[in-house]
Amino acid sequence: MRLIGGEVMKDFKTVFVAATQENKMLESIISIIDNTLCYKVIGYASTQKELFKKVMQTAIERFDILFYVEGIEGDSSSIDFLNSFKRTYQDVRVIYVTSNADMKEASTIIGLNSLIDNGIYDIFHGSSITKTDIVDLLKNHKTIEDNQTIRVLNMRVQKKGEATEAIKANISGTYVEERDSQPIITQGYDNVVVVSSIKPGTGKSFISTNIATAIAKYGTPKKNHRKPTVALIEGDLQTLSVGTLLRIQDDDYNLRTALDKVATVIDDTGNDIGSREQHMEVKRFIKRCFLPYSSVPNLFVLAGSQISFSEWNNINPYQYFYLLESVVDEFDVIIVDSNSSLEHKTTGPILQLANTCFYVIDLDYNNIRMNMRYRQILNQLGLASKVKYILNKNIEDFSRFEERLDYSDEALSQDFDIVGKIPIIDNTVVLNRLTAGKPVILDDSKETLYARIAITNIVKKEIWDMDNTYALQIEKDMIENPKKSKTKKRFRFFRK
Repeated sequence: MRLIGGEVMKDFKTVFVAATQENKMLESIISIIDNTLCYKVIGYASTQKELFKKVMQTAIERFDILFYVEGIEGDSSSIDFLNSFKRTYQDVRVIYVTSNADMKEASTIIGLNSLIDNGIYDIFHGSSITKTDIVDLLKNHKTIEDNQTIRVLNMRVQKKGEATEAIKANISGTYVEERDSQPIITQGYDNVVVVSSIKPGTGKSFISTNIATAIAKYGTPKKNHRKPTVALIEGDLQTLSVGTLLRIQDDDYNLRTALDKVATVIDDTGNDIGSREQHMEVKRFIKRCFLPYSSVPNLFVLAGSQISFSEWNNINPYQYFYLLESVVDEFDVIIVDSNSSLEHKTTGPILQLANTCFYVIDLDYNNIRMNMRYRQILNQLGLASKVKYILNKNIEDFSRFEERLDYSDEALSQDFDIVGKIPIIDNTVVLNRLTAGKPVILDDSKETLYARIAITNIVKKEIWDMDNTYALQIEKDMIENPKKSKTKKRFRFFRK
């Protein structure tokens, strides 16, 4: 915990935390906020009386945010207390976290509406709150427009004298020790997706690059009409796969230099050895290492670089943990292209921090057997529930071959949880796109159409909603039914 006082830098938002000490709630919230870029806890309290006393002792001009959790001891209700506080300190942003807001109760609706009337818009309700939720509350300031559901419910209460179940408020919860029942080490972060494989050469980097590019280019915009921000991270310290596929390289800002910076603030055992200012500088440098892809500017790439033997020896898994956790709240989606070996230094942190792991598999029976054995290891590590499989280089048309496969995609689907099948693409097409630094998902040729459809469907089903499915369907219809497509176009012209 941090005591009140100390010099505050101008690039920090200062936060005062009010929460109960129960179950280390206060300590946990302080730790999360203090480790969030550009935010600093300058005071804390566990009762209303203590809160007002410490606020008076603290220079209020340095006080930006009050993070208030329902349940602290006091003479007033939280609603009344916060309304009074906001009227006194109008420039302070108040974040209110509660689990006691029953939206069927008229009194609840009236109380929440009074907060909105006084300029308190950041209201979070639910049974638990995670680290990601806290960071999101800090960084995404709600407006009165974000609370229209409460306003509508309040109008109904004023007319009928009661709330209604017809509308549920879009407010989100009270804090419990994050992931207390399910540690983050096994659950992972919701926005981190790993693409891996057991056997090199199955197309792991091809898949990860195309998935990341697809989300950034065609992903459905968020509520603020902004395209999702996507990070593609090289997880293999021994190759240059991601940078090569996208033609991105920088000798000064890359995975190696980022890890070098991390090594200045944590030691080989993961212990903190840096000051707050040093940590801030390291995190800024890490963000600088994410380079935008020229063709899709909301796709940011942390590419690899050549690593010497001595540099390899100096890297440890804690550094990669630190790197990933430094940026997990900076992007909507993070795609990590991992090494094929479980013994690789980054593989463990990647698998543990990810929410979903896609293992790329092909119809090579040796590869299939290796994946069958590998599943036992994933089960032992408690990671098997995260793993899904993507079949790459699938042979769908056997008309040009003399034999059919004895072990086909149908047989594979019985043994593995296959979420998508990407058809084989002519090798000359793949090589040409590689030379151009252009992922197949950005292509417009008929040779890549079915692969683009398959990639889009995987993304839409498993990660993010997509805007290009209709366009791909039209493209498919034009190829499969050219006469019909031309007729439709002609009729459409005459209708105009």
